[in-house]
Amino acid sequence: MSFSTFLNDYECISAPFDITIRFSGYRNVDMWNFPDVIYTDWLFYWNETPGAEIHYQGTVYALKPDMVALIPPYTVFSTRAKQSFRQFYLHFHAPFPYDSGKRGIYIFPAEAVQRMQHQMTGKATIHTSAIALRLMLYHYLCQIPEEDLTSENHGIPPGIRRAAEWISRNRNKTVTNVEIARYAGIPVNSFYREFQAALGMTPKEYRQTQRLEYTRQLLLSDPEMSIEEIAELGGYSDRFQFSKAFRKNYGIAPAAYRKR
Repeated sequence: MSFSTFLNDYECISAPFDITIRFSGYRNVDMWNFPDVIYTDWLFYWNETPGAEIHYQGTVYALKPDMVALIPPYTVFSTRAKQSFRQFYLHFHAPFPYDSGKRGIYIFPAEAVQRMQHQMTGKATIHTSAIALRLMLYHYLCQIPEEDLTSENHGIPPGIRRAAEWISRNRNKTVTNVEIARYAGIPVNSFYREFQAALGMTPKEYRQTQRLEYTRQLLLSDPEMSIEEIAELGGYSDRFQFSKAFRKNYGIAPAAYRKR
């Protein structure tokens, strides 16, 4: 499509398109050893100092200051900290056709985020900073090959995606595979097998991962929220059940993790 054609097409220029930021942070990190994580949102990482790695299907991506990592929804990956580092991260949702993408790890030059960092200094306001942040994300999303955004390359059947999104939205509820399968429109007797084949984990494992990662982000992003409140939002019966699950998965209690 040409520039003039686009500007003269009202449907194109009036289409709603905005990025929703779920979580964000810019902090020193010394604990980043998380196996087999998966999100329904896009992830953006820029490490101002080296020391972190992303592991995906046998490939190790060492994050350096001159690069950014962009990870599409439903990508199962692991992270590792070799030493303390400073990191800027975002969890965000973008509308169609960027609501998903070919699963994997995209690595791009860091010039755009460094430019945004410079724009946010000095006289930048909340509004101009919010615009600069989204412009930066738009810049990187535009680098993704168009063919990677087609539904054929997502690698997740529509029914499984509906099931995964429903589990994520209802992470604080106790639901059965039968309920999830019916919601997703998948035969109950094949739901478990199809879910595991698509995402590499069982529905129960996925639900537990979603709960733990959500509560972990709350611990980092909202220091005023109590452990009891976070446990409830994560779907745990009380603080003790939450702490037990958190410690089992991450090797550290929630309160101690928050302090780090």
